[in-house]
Amino acid sequence: MTLELFLRMNGLELVAADRACLAVVLHLAAGAIEEEWLAAWLRARTRQRAAQP
Repeated sequence: MTLELFLRMNGLELVAADRACLAVVLHLAAGAIEEEWLAAWLRARTRQRAAQP
């Protein structure tokens, strides 16, 4: 997913089950969620990636 690539390129990772991500994307595509809700959902499920040796 483009979002995961964006996060990875910025040293972050998404910590959420595939099923949850799919549900969010489908609701987003349907216009059923607000930008603020999506931003909060992402903040709650994003963390710094572990350093790679």
